[in-house]
Amino acid sequence: MSLYTTQDTFSRQIDEKKHLDEDLLALQRYLKRLRVWPEAGDAFLELLPQLNERTGLLSHADYEWIPQVTQDCICGVDIGSRYPAFFQKLLISPGLRKAFLKTLKNKIQ
Repeated sequence: MSLYTTQDTFSRQIDEKKHLDEDLLALQRYLKRLRVWPEAGDAFLELLPQLNERTGLLSHADYEWIPQVTQDCICGVDIGSRYPAFFQKLLISPGLRKAFLKTLKNKIQ
């Protein structure tokens, strides 16, 4: 017997999607505010549902790029062009996105 009903599962999926959408919107807002939202950013967002999870496999090295990429954002660099693989992972991975936004917020303040 399952501990969760179909409704519980559906509700969790909606909550996860809402949280994901909020994270992506926060990322988009910050990058647009810094005027570094890549031209391809909106296209990446449209393709997001089609990307498979393997595209978003992360390594420790991905997290090591965060300080450099956030610094470039602050300097006005289009991170989508300079770091396309990182940017794609940033859109796919909630953990990487959360760490990136935290670092970006700390540098801006």
